[in-house]
Amino acid sequence: MSSKKYRSTTGRPCTHGIALSIMAAACSAAWSQNTSSTPAADATLQPVIVNVMRNQATAFEIPASVNVITPNPDSPRWNVNLSELLGGVPGLVANNRNNYAQDLQLSSRGFGARTAFGVRGMRILVDGIPGNSPDGQGQVSHIDLATARQVEVLRGPFSALYGNASGGVINITSEEGGPDTLWSSTVSGGSNQTYRVEQKISGSTPVLNYVISGSHFSTDGWRQQSAAQKDNLNARLGFKLGADTQAVLVLNRVDLPDAKDAQGLDLAGLANPRNAVPAALAFNTRKSTKQSQIGLDLNHRIDSENALKLMLYGGSRGVTQYQSTAISAQTAASSAGGVVDFDRDYSGTDMRWTWRRNLANGPLMFNVGLGFEQMTEQRRGYTNFINSTSVNPDLLCINGTSRLYTCGVQGVLRRNETNKLNSADQYLQAQWWPLPSLGLHAGLRHSRIRLNSDDHYITTGNPDDSGSTSYGGTTPMVGLVYNLSDTLNVYASAGKGFDAPTLNEVAYNANATATGLNTTLKASRSQQYELGLKSQTPNGRRWQVALFQATTDDEIAVLSNASGRSRFQNVGRTTRRGVELSYANAIAKGWTTQLAYTYLNAIYNDAFLSCYIATCTPGAPLAANQPQTVAAGQQLPGIPKQSLFADLTWRQADGGIEAGLEWRANGRVAADDLNTQFAPGYGVVAARVTFKQKLGNWTVREFARIDNLGDKNYVSSVIVNQASKQFFEPAMGRTWLVGLSGVYKF
Repeated sequence: MSSKKYRSTTGRPCTHGIALSIMAAACSAAWSQNTSSTPAADATLQPVIVNVMRNQATAFEIPASVNVITPNPDSPRWNVNLSELLGGVPGLVANNRNNYAQDLQLSSRGFGARTAFGVRGMRILVDGIPGNSPDGQGQVSHIDLATARQVEVLRGPFSALYGNASGGVINITSEEGGPDTLWSSTVSGGSNQTYRVEQKISGSTPVLNYVISGSHFSTDGWRQQSAAQKDNLNARLGFKLGADTQAVLVLNRVDLPDAKDAQGLDLAGLANPRNAVPAALAFNTRKSTKQSQIGLDLNHRIDSENALKLMLYGGSRGVTQYQSTAISAQTAASSAGGVVDFDRDYSGTDMRWTWRRNLANGPLMFNVGLGFEQMTEQRRGYTNFINSTSVNPDLLCINGTSRLYTCGVQGVLRRNETNKLNSADQYLQAQWWPLPSLGLHAGLRHSRIRLNSDDHYITTGNPDDSGSTSYGGTTPMVGLVYNLSDTLNVYASAGKGFDAPTLNEVAYNANATATGLNTTLKASRSQQYELGLKSQTPNGRRWQVALFQATTDDEIAVLSNASGRSRFQNVGRTTRRGVELSYANAIAKGWTTQLAYTYLNAIYNDAFLSCYIATCTPGAPLAANQPQTVAAGQQLPGIPKQSLFADLTWRQADGGIEAGLEWRANGRVAADDLNTQFAPGYGVVAARVTFKQKLGNWTVREFARIDNLGDKNYVSSVIVNQASKQFFEPAMGRTWLVGLSGVYKF
């Protein structure tokens, strides 16, 4: 049948994800960068094969919102932050915090926006290895963008395929080596004494293909107290063990030896956005991280109908972070201290059986899988000062020292515990086309997460905080897609999801006078629905529109911040509903464009009491210190209601020159649950150009980029519910990047 021509299990991924046309008049707002490659105007578009649904389907035929990004090697970028690749994905907020002591700020359809650090509510996968711990907390600092071949972003009900992640899934696949043997070297430099050096070699033999990459990044930072260095080493080795058996070995190491933390600013501080807050300077706030991991992906085809897949991985991660917790909040033995120090070992496995055959003359694919993950963490906390003998515990350090304190150094022990997390998941998934124009997709996953904490710091004023708890959920999902024509599909999907509390959220009892874990905190559970249209044509035009709604029960939010301890609570129901529009097209010979628009209204349905500010204590006798009411209908913080993106690229016919403009606009963003302060909306423009020459066996590129062309002063991200109301992380002003790259073909 003609409509099946897009349903393929092989083929090169296309250069853009699914898209939806919107009127050019909508481009009056400003945008950000896009690093997806764009199809030539006269090219025949190849099917987009996605792996995130585990069914080797094309993006066009699945009943879900999936965007596929194929990084364009000719596009100028630093290759440091994942946000460099995700600007054109609707529904996704990917904020570069310009702070390497804190991870990228990611949220999908409003899920994960509340987290103060790391990634929450989204599943991160790199070559099948999760970047999340079993409780759902994730990080992306280890991702090597220089070797990324494809980035898939899944949103909506089918995110529940991966268990503890209601917001979505980001699945990154590294490039394979060969058929040619290539060595490449790239040197980039730019504003704020920023530079990056990268080396990569790739190739193949009849039984082995390999890609090995290493890089060093350094910056003095745009703000005070924001310098950082980062070293990455990544290797992917693919082995052909027989006609029906392949294995992939992945090794990765990342080292951030000293990333400074400028922290957020209050509204008054935004008048001088390059300044760090005084406490950041006084305590020399910073973070160091080391992570090493290894993974093995083994695939074996038993026969034409059956296949097995086994993924094994393990690694270690160590973090030491100096915070600016006030001295007065650390003097009590029950405080958490101002230095976070942990060493973490983790491992996991995923086993899957795939069965393919015809049912009632329609192709059927069935997956059955088991997944196990475990993490053991030795966590310690220390005061961030020494010589604590003053009768005035609120005395601040100046330039690291004062009359009575030396700050920004490791002091006495305040926390010592062993935390263990493990999860077990079982899942079923099926895809069936009973008619040539009708596809059915369904899945079911059961997850169980267990957490145990053994407290070793038991002293006068700090009782035993040991405890254990567990969470579980069964998440069904179903979708239907119908071919209206060879180039147009309509789909609908529904599903349930859940997000378990993270270790940090259950660490402290909700009752400030009680000890032990916050075992009263429940997992939040969501019901999601999506309706959409997709179109793709062989000449390169793609568009998509998706209407969605997610209602969440037992949403998790901050209860209080006091003495360096954050306590969390369930606050009832929330609703997230909106529309995503995207479009990509080769509009004329040499010219391509991409557009993306998101409208998202995310609100609290139920009123609740909040005491996130440090001076507020639940049950305090003074009226000024009483918890405040977050009214029903308030906006969820950290989420812009509207965002807009556009990219216009021109490429010379022979590929020798490529130039582009990128626009990004975001609406205002609430900074706290009470909606007392907002980061203003903004619009910014970036420009880029690349020149490429072929010189014998060498391919040489010179490239340049300017971000924030208008040198606008705006807020790039907010720290939700920050206790001192220093919510705002300013974006950098006008910055530039230039670089030179050479690829040698042996």
